[in-house]
Amino acid sequence: MADFLFREKDVVSGSFGKCYIGGRHWAEVSEFEAKLKLDSKDVLLAGGEKGKKNTSSSIEIKLKLQKVFSPELELLKSVTSGTLNPMTTINIQLDDPEARGAEALAFNDCMFTGDIDLGSFKSGELTERELTLSCVPSRVEILESIADV
Repeated sequence: MADFLFREKDVVSGSFGKCYIGGRHWAEVSEFEAKLKLDSKDVLLAGGEKGKKNTSSSIEIKLKLQKVFSPELELLKSVTSGTLNPMTTINIQLDDPEARGAEALAFNDCMFTGDIDLGSFKSGELTERELTLSCVPSRVEILESIADV
């Protein structure tokens, strides 16, 4: 198999990332991060060695939003009306026209977790909000991926 030479333009630019939450394009998302978390336990082996075994998995999603709308206040309304676990679907797409392909994922049945910033600002600064969500790995669909040539 011949070595593959990639060019600078092949590297995917995050500037082409899009995020859809609950079917709406959230253009105000400035950063998106989804991490597969693997929880592991120590396994003691013969000869005094120690290995690891993964015992569970989850996905943690972090969004950084430029403050344009009030999603955090909608979450507050849900909680005060008795819905502690509102679910949503997140679709992301990374499609740089100069890259070697596109990537798209659907995170189904995501639940908001952690602290929700209901109000904060700094004089002279642009306002941002961060949201954290959780998702079960089996509910993620790989819609498109960039093939290794």
